[in-house]
Amino acid sequence: MLKTDQQYLQKQRIDKIFLVCFIYETNTFYTRNRKSFPYFKRHI
Repeated sequence: MLKTDQQYLQKQRIDKIFLVCFIYETNTFYTRNRKSFPYFKRHI
């Protein structure tokens, strides 16, 4: 059971890192193209 929990937590952490990277990449992309995108302005 413990091993399964560790794997689950590891997966969650990887998903979180992936999400952060995705948001960062998207934000960089929009900034580079000089498009105003309210969501990123509000959150970053």
